[in-house]
Amino acid sequence: MLNRLFLLIVGILILIILKPLTLRITNNNLKAIEELRKSVLEMGKGNMEYSLRPHVFEEFQELNDTFRQMVLQREELQKRNSELTERKRVMEIRQLEEKINPHFVFNVLETLRYEVIIDPTKASEMIMAFANIMRYSIYYRDTIVSLKTDIAYVKDYLMLQKMRYNRRLTYSIDIPDELLECKVPKLVIQPIVENSLKHGMQNVESIHVQIAVFIEGDQLIIRVEDNGTGIEPEILEELVKDLEREDVYKEHIGMYNSHRVIRLLYGPPYGLKIESNYGKGTRVDIILPFNKGNEDA
Repeated sequence: MLNRLFLLIVGILILIILKPLTLRITNNNLKAIEELRKSVLEMGKGNMEYSLRPHVFEEFQELNDTFRQMVLQREELQKRNSELTERKRVMEIRQLEEKINPHFVFNVLETLRYEVIIDPTKASEMIMAFANIMRYSIYYRDTIVSLKTDIAYVKDYLMLQKMRYNRRLTYSIDIPDELLECKVPKLVIQPIVENSLKHGMQNVESIHVQIAVFIEGDQLIIRVEDNGTGIEPEILEELVKDLEREDVYKEHIGMYNSHRVIRLLYGPPYGLKIESNYGKGTRVDIILPFNKGNEDA
């Protein structure tokens, strides 16, 4: 009997103590949830500096910190994606503008006029190459393409330039068949080749452009090398530094855009590596992750 009475009294005391304690814990939880809700609202407004009050439980603090990190990562990804989209748009516009540039079109048509009389077969090849270049610039909307697709575009570009410069330009392309299906960013090779012709042919009688593709470790290397004018050491040093900046280096905008697109897609250590010996030539390595083509890039 005494035991039952004792247990009853203890039970009543526990209920008396437990009720306010439960209310206190509930209130604290509600305050913590409200504080967390307020923090989420502030982050939604862009205020990433808002901090929870010290009394909030550690679990809520961890949840808040995790959410903040996710928001920051999302914003960073959105920023990178926006820049990537803009870079891709600029590159495609530049390629299209270059191909419909009156001087470029005039040179193609002028060469074509003579080839129609002298060599109709070569004239037909020129027309097909020009059409392929225009089609590639307009219809291929993917950011990532096969190496075979992009190099076909470069071949057409070089063929038309060969028609223009004749003996002043020779070129070679060495790509193992097993690498042709590797995935690469669209339009990152041609600006490097264009740069070789634009700057490398200054003050030289002729130039040879060599394109080679090979694997080095887990990286795909696309090497564009010429024996042209080369780049003066001071300009080369400035160019290498400016490739790491997040604004446009105007004189070499094509190379800069290629580098930035690769960095935005894959991050360091991928991108362009430039070496040049003034008076002897320039070598540019396009460094990409090795993707065989049977998986997403």
